Amino acid sequence: MRSLRLQRVQKGMTIIETIIAFAIVGLIVSAIAAFQGNIFTYNKQISNSLITSQDARAILRTMVTELRSASSGSDGSYAIVTAATNTLAFFADTNGDSIKEKIR
Repeated sequence: MRSLRLQRVQKGMTIIETIIAFAIVGLIVSAIAAFQGNIFTYNKQISNSLITSQDARAILRTMVTELRSASSGSDGSYAIVTAATNTLAFFADTNGDSIKEKIR
């Protein structure tokens, strides 16, 4: 009978156990939040890269169309006037009036 009185039934958690549980939950939540933040950052970077790539393709598509219409100038000069790292000039009839304009 004496041994029954000495045994206590614990029905709850101590303050230390509660603090440790909150700390563990806090670490898990902060790790998930950091992971989610990285996902949003990478998504924005990839989206911007895709938009830039699409813009570059549209610009190059227009340039290719114009360059394919290049022909010698109305005065008999070469089709491509200048081709440098930053500039490109050529003759083409872009408005359909049979006069070749210099396009830069």
